[in-house]
Amino acid sequence: MDNINSILSTLGQEGVDRYYVYALCDKRNHIPFYIGKGQGDRMWQHEKGYEEELKNNALSGVNTFEKELSAKHEKIRELGVKNVEKIIIKWG
Repeated sequence: MDNINSILSTLGQEGVDRYYVYALCDKRNHIPFYIGKGQGDRMWQHEKGYEEELKNNALSGVNTFEKELSAKHEKIRELGVKNVEKIIIKWG
């Protein structure tokens, strides 16, 4: 967690390094399934979004497997959150 906090402290600053391009990859083969642009903790928000979607579906009585998830969230579900590798491709 210290590494994440260290990265976040620089990602949130104004200036050249404020934005970055990142990839979410399958840890087994390191193949990207999503490329995004972000700032701050955006790269980590996909997992939170997926967990929120699961929670909201459970509360509304919708079976998540019957509901169409975004391709990105479907891949996160398939891999499990711990098997999603996050790579910063380019800063600034």
